[in-house]
Amino acid sequence: MNQLLARETDAIFLLGSQNLYDQKEVYYFKLADDQFMVVVSKKNPLSRQDRIRISDLKDEKIIMPSPDSSIRKRIDQLFLSAGITPHIICESSQSDTSTQLAAGNFGISFSSSSIAAYLDDGRYRAIPLEPLVTRPIYFAVLKRTMEYPPIQALVRYFEEIAKDSSS
Repeated sequence: MNQLLARETDAIFLLGSQNLYDQKEVYYFKLADDQFMVVVSKKNPLSRQDRIRISDLKDEKIIMPSPDSSIRKRIDQLFLSAGITPHIICESSQSDTSTQLAAGNFGISFSSSSIAAYLDDGRYRAIPLEPLVTRPIYFAVLKRTMEYPPIQALVRYFEEIAKDSSS
Protein backbone atom coordinates (compact mmCIF):
# COMPACT_ATOMS: atom_id res chain seq x y z
CA MET A 1 0.00 0.00 0.00
CA ASN A 2 2.84 2.37 0.83
CA GLN A 3 4.38 1.81 -2.60
CA LEU A 4 1.06 2.52 -4.29
CA LEU A 5 0.51 5.72 -2.29
CA ALA A 6 4.07 6.84 -3.10
CA ARG A 7 3.46 6.08 -6.81
CA GLU A 8 6.30 3.55 -6.82
CA THR A 9 3.88 1.06 -8.37
CA ASP A 10 0.71 1.50 -10.41
CA ALA A 11 -1.45 -1.34 -9.12
CA ILE A 12 -1.41 -3.80 -6.24
CA PHE A 13 -3.03 -6.97 -5.01
CA LEU A 14 -3.80 -7.17 -1.31
CA LEU A 15 -4.71 -10.24 0.67
CA GLY A 16 -7.34 -9.80 3.34
CA SER A 17 -6.30 -6.24 4.02
CA GLN A 18 -8.09 -3.78 6.27
CA ASN A 19 -5.74 -1.04 5.00
CA LEU A 20 -8.04 -0.30 2.06
CA TYR A 21 -10.93 1.01 4.09
CA ASP A 22 -8.95 4.02 5.31
CA GLN A 23 -7.60 5.02 1.89
CA LYS A 24 -9.96 7.49 0.24
CA GLU A 25 -7.56 8.08 -2.67
CA VAL A 26 -7.52 4.37 -3.62
CA TYR A 27 -9.95 2.66 -5.99
CA TYR A 28 -10.23 -1.01 -5.08
CA PHE A 29 -12.49 -3.99 -5.48
CA LYS A 30 -12.55 -7.58 -4.33
CA LEU A 31 -11.34 -10.04 -6.95
CA ALA A 32 -12.20 -13.20 -5.06
CA ASP A 33 -12.22 -15.02 -1.76
CA ASP A 34 -9.33 -17.44 -1.47
CA GLN A 35 -10.03 -20.52 0.63
CA PHE A 36 -7.41 -21.87 3.01
CA MET A 37 -6.59 -25.54 2.86
CA VAL A 38 -4.74 -28.07 4.97
CA VAL A 39 -1.86 -29.55 2.97
CA VAL A 40 -1.32 -33.22 3.80
CA SER A 41 1.04 -35.78 2.31
CA LYS A 42 -0.77 -38.59 0.53
CA LYS A 43 1.11 -40.88 2.95
CA ASN A 44 -0.77 -39.36 5.90
CA PRO A 45 -4.10 -41.07 6.80
CA LEU A 46 -5.75 -37.62 7.00
CA SER A 47 -5.32 -37.36 3.22
CA ARG A 48 -8.36 -39.63 2.80
CA GLN A 49 -10.69 -37.09 4.44
CA ASP A 50 -12.84 -34.63 2.50
CA ARG A 51 -12.64 -31.95 5.20
CA ILE A 52 -10.28 -31.45 8.11
CA ARG A 53 -11.23 -29.94 11.44
CA ILE A 54 -8.61 -28.34 13.65
CA SER A 55 -9.32 -31.08 16.21
CA ASP A 56 -8.08 -33.62 13.60
CA LEU A 57 -4.65 -31.97 13.84
CA LYS A 58 -4.14 -32.29 17.60
CA ASP A 59 -1.53 -35.08 17.31
CA GLU A 60 0.08 -33.89 14.07
CA LYS A 61 3.33 -32.05 13.47
CA ILE A 62 2.42 -28.59 12.18
CA ILE A 63 4.30 -26.41 9.71
CA MET A 64 2.80 -23.08 10.65
CA PRO A 65 2.64 -19.88 8.59
CA SER A 66 4.93 -17.17 9.93
CA PRO A 67 3.52 -15.07 12.77
CA ASP A 68 3.23 -12.00 10.53
CA SER A 69 1.23 -13.76 7.78
CA SER A 70 -2.38 -12.80 7.18
CA ILE A 71 -3.70 -16.26 8.01
CA ARG A 72 -1.65 -17.07 11.12
CA LYS A 73 -3.91 -15.25 13.58
CA ARG A 74 -6.95 -17.09 12.22
CA ILE A 75 -5.25 -20.49 12.50
CA ASP A 76 -3.99 -19.70 16.01
CA GLN A 77 -7.55 -18.74 16.99
CA LEU A 78 -8.93 -22.03 15.62
CA PHE A 79 -6.43 -24.03 17.70
CA LEU A 80 -7.14 -21.89 20.78
CA SER A 81 -10.93 -22.28 20.38
CA ALA A 82 -10.52 -26.05 20.11
CA GLY A 83 -8.34 -26.08 23.25
CA ILE A 84 -5.41 -27.50 21.33
CA THR A 85 -1.78 -26.48 21.55
CA PRO A 86 -0.38 -27.30 18.12
CA HIS A 87 2.90 -29.22 17.84
CA ILE A 88 4.69 -26.64 15.68
CA ILE A 89 7.88 -28.03 14.15
CA CYS A 90 8.66 -24.92 12.09
CA GLU A 91 7.25 -21.69 10.73
CA SER A 92 7.63 -20.38 7.21
CA SER A 93 6.55 -17.31 5.30
CA GLN A 94 7.04 -19.22 2.03
CA SER A 95 3.99 -21.21 0.90
CA ASP A 96 6.03 -23.27 -1.54
CA THR A 97 8.45 -24.33 1.21
CA SER A 98 5.64 -25.25 3.61
CA THR A 99 3.79 -27.15 0.89
CA GLN A 100 6.89 -29.11 -0.12
CA LEU A 101 7.63 -30.01 3.51
CA ALA A 102 4.06 -31.28 3.88
CA ALA A 103 4.33 -33.18 0.59
CA GLY A 104 7.44 -34.88 1.98
CA ASN A 105 5.38 -35.94 5.03
CA PHE A 106 7.43 -33.85 7.48
CA GLY A 107 4.26 -32.29 8.87
CA ILE A 108 1.02 -30.64 7.91
CA SER A 109 0.88 -27.13 6.51
CA PHE A 110 -1.69 -24.57 5.44
CA SER A 111 -2.00 -22.92 2.03
CA SER A 112 -4.44 -20.95 -0.02
CA SER A 113 -6.35 -23.08 -2.50
CA SER A 114 -4.87 -21.21 -5.46
CA ILE A 115 -1.26 -21.69 -4.34
CA ALA A 116 -1.86 -25.34 -3.40
CA ALA A 117 -3.34 -26.02 -6.85
CA TYR A 118 -0.48 -24.22 -8.59
CA LEU A 119 2.21 -26.15 -6.66
CA ASP A 120 0.48 -29.54 -6.85
CA ASP A 121 2.96 -32.22 -7.86
CA GLY A 122 0.77 -35.20 -6.96
CA ARG A 123 2.44 -35.91 -3.61
CA TYR A 124 -0.12 -34.17 -1.40
CA ARG A 125 -3.77 -33.30 -1.02
CA ALA A 126 -5.07 -29.86 -0.21
CA ILE A 127 -8.15 -30.39 1.94
CA PRO A 128 -10.57 -27.65 3.06
CA LEU A 129 -10.57 -26.63 6.69
CA GLU A 130 -13.81 -26.96 8.59
CA PRO A 131 -15.03 -24.37 9.43
CA LEU A 132 -14.20 -22.77 6.12
CA VAL A 133 -11.41 -20.18 6.34
CA THR A 134 -11.18 -17.61 3.56
CA ARG A 135 -9.44 -14.33 2.91
CA PRO A 136 -10.40 -11.73 0.33
CA ILE A 137 -8.08 -10.76 -2.51
CA TYR A 138 -8.32 -7.11 -3.59
CA PHE A 139 -7.05 -5.23 -6.62
CA ALA A 140 -6.25 -1.54 -6.09
CA VAL A 141 -5.03 1.54 -7.98
CA LEU A 142 -4.83 5.22 -7.14
CA LYS A 143 -7.98 7.06 -8.20
CA ARG A 144 -5.93 9.86 -9.72
CA THR A 145 -4.25 7.40 -12.13
CA MET A 146 -7.49 5.94 -13.49
CA GLU A 147 -7.52 8.44 -16.36
CA TYR A 148 -4.43 6.79 -17.86
CA PRO A 149 -5.32 4.30 -20.64
CA PRO A 150 -3.08 1.47 -19.35
CA ILE A 151 -4.59 1.78 -15.87
CA GLN A 152 -8.11 1.91 -17.33
CA ALA A 153 -7.42 -1.26 -19.33
CA LEU A 154 -5.98 -3.02 -16.29
CA VAL A 155 -8.95 -2.03 -14.12
CA ARG A 156 -11.45 -3.18 -16.77
CA TYR A 157 -9.60 -6.48 -17.15
CA PHE A 158 -9.62 -7.26 -13.42
CA GLU A 159 -13.20 -6.02 -12.97
CA GLU A 160 -14.22 -8.55 -15.63
CA ILE A 161 -12.32 -11.30 -13.83
CA ALA A 162 -13.97 -10.33 -10.54
CA LYS A 163 -17.39 -10.34 -12.18
CA ASP A 164 -16.77 -13.78 -13.72
CA SER A 165 -15.51 -15.26 -10.44
CA SER A 166 -18.62 -14.08 -8.57
CA SER A 167 -20.99 -15.65 -11.11
